[in-house]
Parts: sequence; structure tokens; C-alpha cells
Amino acid sequence: MKIEDYLKLFEENPYVSVILYREKIIYANKTFCDLIGMSKEEIIKIAPEDVFPDENLRKKIRETINRRLKGEVFHTPYPPLEIVTKNKKRTYIKFLSQTVEYEGKYAGLAIALNVSEDVKKNFLIDILKDINQTIITKESEKEIFENIAENIL
Repeated sequence: MKIEDYLKLFEENPYVSVILYREKIIYANKTFCDLIGMSKEEIIKIAPEDVFPDENLRKKIRETINRRLKGEVFHTPYPPLEIVTKNKKRTYIKFLSQTVEYEGKYAGLAIALNVSEDVKKNFLIDILKDINQTIITKESEKEIFENIAENIL
């Protein structure tokens, strides 16, 4: 199967975001467009790293992109990462990328899942664990309220 055939398979997939990129995004499926809040016409005008708010992360991703465009083949899984949508909403994705050949040139293919709900749930679970420990270990109401406020803020 050619890369174009794989892209067609994912075009309407509601769960998986797919982008193909070089210096700029070449292709994004409907799920990624919806996640970012951009049309396909808008997305192909941006660099892949532009969706990440963290400057250091953008630099690392640009380095990875440059390696791919030189033809270096390697897998890159990432932990959940924060991205910013067109409307400045922050959301989280977990993705992996791979070097592929597209139209006779090297490119990167990224496959991503929206994990925002999982990240939020884990964050809340961690806060609740801290609150529970505070209630168990602190003796005065003042200490409990101060510690809970500190954890929430």
C-alpha cells in the first residue's frame, strides 16, 4: 500500500488524527482539522510544530522534522503533549511519528489521539489523592484548608 492509500483510510476516522508534513503540513485528516479548529486550507499554511505552545518543545520537534526530511528513519513516540487550537483552547494529544516517502521525497507522518479527558481525569485524581492525604494527616481545620487551597492553586 502507498502512503496515499493509508491517508484515505484515515480521512473520516473520528478517533485518530493524521497529518503528513514536511516544512509545513501537507495533509491533515478531518479529525485533526476539527481538533485544531482549522480548515484544511488553513492547516497547510502552518508548520507542524506551530500547534505546540512550548517554545522548547517546538525546537525539539523542528529538529526531529529536519532529521526526517533528510531521510533518517526512526520512530518517535511522545508522552501526552499540550497543543493550542485556533481559538487558543488547550488540549492534549498523544502521538507518534514516522519517516515516510511521499511523492518521491521524505516526509513525516504523525498519528495522534486526543487524550484531553484522560489528562484531566488524572489531574483530578492526583488532586483528590492529595486532599485525602491532607484530611488524614492534618489535625486542625486551618491546616486542612490551607493545604487543600495550596493543592488546588
